[in-house]
Amino acid sequence: MVDENAATTSSIIRQNIFTYFNLIFAIISLLLIIAGSFKSLTFLPVIIINIIIGIAQQMRSKKVLDQLDVISKSSYQVIRDGKYQSIPIDDLVLDDIILLDKGRQIPADASVIDMNRF
Repeated sequence: MVDENAATTSSIIRQNIFTYFNLIFAIISLLLIIAGSFKSLTFLPVIIINIIIGIAQQMRSKKVLDQLDVISKSSYQVIRDGKYQSIPIDDLVLDDIILLDKGRQIPADASVIDMNRF
């Protein structure tokens, strides 16, 4: 299952470069270049650094979210119809008996029963 809301690398770059404020700064820069006032362009490095920092932060966040997505899409060992099966979390149904190990996530709507019965 692919998350349609997840940002791609190219969309993150586009969102950080093509902003309203960057358009204003580009117009001001163009006008300063036409006027020959190159000393007044000292704000450009700040804008470029701001864009780079924004892209880096969003890319790092994307990486963490992608790792969390992989963790949450684990499969479980279940007893279904008297047989042991490995089932993805999305395919769990009512009355599946989930076999859990240490550190495994428990689905939110699960009931914990005594494992010694099985």
